[in-house]
Amino acid sequence: MIFQTLSSYNEKALPVAEEKFSYWVPADRLYGEISVPQIPSLQYNKSTPIIRQNFHLAFPDTAYVYAVEKPREKLDTFDNARDTISILGFSPDNFTELIPATEYLWGKDNSTKQITFNTSTRKWEMTTDWYENAAALGLKSISSDITYYASEAKELLNSLGFTGLGLSSGQAEIRYSVLGLDGIFFEAETVNEADFVFISIFRKLPQSIVRVREEIPEAYRETVPENTVGKVYSTDPREGQVNLIVSNQLKNYPSDVFSIDFVDFDYSTPALYEVVTPDEALTNLQRGNGSLVYFQDSNTDYFANLSTNVAVTEFRVDATRTELAYWEPEDWAGYTYPIYVFKGVARLENGGLANFTFFVDAIKRL
Repeated sequence: MIFQTLSSYNEKALPVAEEKFSYWVPADRLYGEISVPQIPSLQYNKSTPIIRQNFHLAFPDTAYVYAVEKPREKLDTFDNARDTISILGFSPDNFTELIPATEYLWGKDNSTKQITFNTSTRKWEMTTDWYENAAALGLKSISSDITYYASEAKELLNSLGFTGLGLSSGQAEIRYSVLGLDGIFFEAETVNEADFVFISIFRKLPQSIVRVREEIPEAYRETVPENTVGKVYSTDPREGQVNLIVSNQLKNYPSDVFSIDFVDFDYSTPALYEVVTPDEALTNLQRGNGSLVYFQDSNTDYFANLSTNVAVTEFRVDATRTELAYWEPEDWAGYTYPIYVFKGVARLENGGLANFTFFVDAIKRL
């Protein structure tokens, strides 16, 4: 009787854990279990300490996962491609079939500019022979207002028909560059040194949405967060989904556009999934479950090849720079995945410093 009385008292005395309120629309997991993204990684010693500096901000607990349609040729794919070719100054009827009925090559200016388009993968690639093309060799007139190229680049995308989800509202990252005698680009220190402008357009996608006001209790309505938008990265975080090399004022497309790299993916309706906290993602990274996608000595030119397998004594993650973002694979994989982006400074064995970026899967796995 004494035991039953004490047991009954303890059951009543134990506090009931209240479910924590979330501002974010709950997950619907429309696509079921999502495969873990296979993000390529630079080589590094996974036993190297990864230390967090500062504290992480609050992030949403759900985020969209975007399904990406498998690229395929549609009835108007080739006709639309011919329109794009014309805008860039190529003759639409003067092409070579590299892969019959799949991949096509156009050339202009004695083939010193070439562009390929694959109707199955929907990949565009334009290249220039820098030391043979007259426009590439000619005098340049570069705008001193680097932000000018952001709006001009988006006008170019609209003209070319590159209007996929998140591109018109995308983030443009722009750098002046100069072409070295060995055919390698370097970042120009001033606009007066610049011959070309590198432009990367990153998709910006709706990421997390807040509940409607009626679903938010009165006690929580004073500090309601806003819906969030996520930046979409490629495997190399310096590159967006559309990458351009242009020059002059970017008004005369046939002569001012020198390089294009773009895969024209079509996005489907997204689904909401639970995501881990940034500290949980960092713990996963410390366990070796992350991809080192950027590593460069702090004294290295921005356009240089990324370093790999360098002796590092520790990675220091700056938590104030952590992002909840997306990774779009260069080759179709079915989805564009929510990821955490961790950035910081690594200390090298030789005493030097290097900048780094890790990508870590953000989906909460069952």
